Amino acid sequence: MTGPSATARKRIDFPFVSCDRAIGNSAPIIPIENDQIHLWGYRLDGTATSIERCHGWLDPSEQARAARFIRLLDRTRFIQAHGLLRTVLASYVACRPETIRFGYGRHGKPFLLERETADSSIKFNMAHSNGRMLVGVTKEHEIGIDLEQARDGVEILKLAERFYAKSEHAALARMPASDQPIRFFKYWVAKEAVLKGQGVGLQSLQECELIPSSDDCHALVRTTSGSTLQPDWTVRWLPCGNEWAGALARQGSHWKLTIIDINS
Repeated sequence: MTGPSATARKRIDFPFVSCDRAIGNSAPIIPIENDQIHLWGYRLDGTATSIERCHGWLDPSEQARAARFIRLLDRTRFIQAHGLLRTVLASYVACRPETIRFGYGRHGKPFLLERETADSSIKFNMAHSNGRMLVGVTKEHEIGIDLEQARDGVEILKLAERFYAKSEHAALARMPASDQPIRFFKYWVAKEAVLKGQGVGLQSLQECELIPSSDDCHALVRTTSGSTLQPDWTVRWLPCGNEWAGALARQGSHWKLTIIDINS
């Protein structure tokens, strides 16, 4: 089975950087090639000063979305995630975080609006869950990313039978009960990364089947007969820590993943 390059298959501990450290470091302009994907990770744990700074970078629609959250924790994490996304993209399109403008697809996938200072070939996606965040950046090709913390209280086999391919449900059913939650969420983030990358909703969840590699680091995506999903996508699972599942998806298999660590 083919898949992302050998450099992308190395298993390493993912460097989730604190929001305060990320806000305090202005990154230089970062070059990126068409066959590369850059991956950034953050902890949404910023101080009031960092949160206020992120809030100032958001446009009025983002600020209005943030204000609708009832829980303060949810609101501050949203503000940090969207502010940090702007700092990442500013490193590729040579502008200030607050000047970035987004458009949105039918199912809410954001994209960069063209402007004089922006590189319109830059594609990106982000995900955040329970205080952690991932951002993927590439050129020309759409990508999707997802992140979830495995949790108890999920009717794993019942949901898998409803939403997953028969082979995926069978694989889960053969596992010890203690191993089922993380595998369930690995399948979930992989499928959602594909759907986010293609800009479609969860109604297409059953239209893709994952064919994992022998080393369980990546998977090819097989679409069902009559599916409207684009064929030939590959998923790369990400080492996000115990009880966490993360995945990155892009069409084709000839791409290289680089993890950006501002701590190094």
